[in-house]
Amino acid sequence: MVIPKSQWLFMLVIFSFFMSSCNYLRANAHEPWKPIAKVKSAEAVAWGKLAVEKLNENGLDLVFTRVHQGFTRTEGDKFCIWIKVVCVANNMSHPMYDVKMYQIGGETTCTSFEKKEDHYYG
Repeated sequence: MVIPKSQWLFMLVIFSFFMSSCNYLRANAHEPWKPIAKVKSAEAVAWGKLAVEKLNENGLDLVFTRVHQGFTRTEGDKFCIWIKVVCVANNMSHPMYDVKMYQIGGETTCTSFEKKEDHYYG
């Protein structure tokens, strides 16, 4: 039995569409980001202090002030947190940083941080 060329092309298109849709579903299988309801809670403050500690490990000299906003989600055994912290730098500026971290088995790793805005007082 010989399969015509047109059927091979049709099966190739269908197979590639099927594989791309499987990849799309796998990539979007995470839980959505859930907001941290109480940014002044002890847990949110602990995450904020840890985020500033991770920022300071990267050569910054900041002091934690408060958590502005935060989100969490779980990806399998990985607990992810995306937090916006307000810090004090040079006793005058109050920079806000977006910090993304994840925790596996009690060990926390900072994946990215970005300075969002800076407020000056004085």
